Amino acid sequence: MEVSTEISKFIVNSLANTSSNITTNGEPLKDVTNFKYLEETQSMGGCCTTEVRNRAAVATEAFARLNRTLKSNTGFSTKYKLYKSLLLSTLL
Repeated sequence: MEVSTEISKFIVNSLANTSSNITTNGEPLKDVTNFKYLEETQSMGGCCTTEVRNRAAVATEAFARLNRTLKSNTGFSTKYKLYKSLLLSTLL
């Protein structure tokens, strides 16, 4: 298996200001403070503030797209199912 040092990065998950020098094939890997992995923002120290803001923004966009449907004469049970399936799944 060959590791690409151009796209490989690492993050130190610690609240203390620590740094590490990790090398592969004699080349150092880039140390980052946050990155996106499986659609979640991972950050140094494990803080989730950025992730909560991102999810709230995506849920707001989904709600705005459904706004016309929710204001229509569609039945409450249909509106509730849409809310649960589209908005809550995005937010959580």
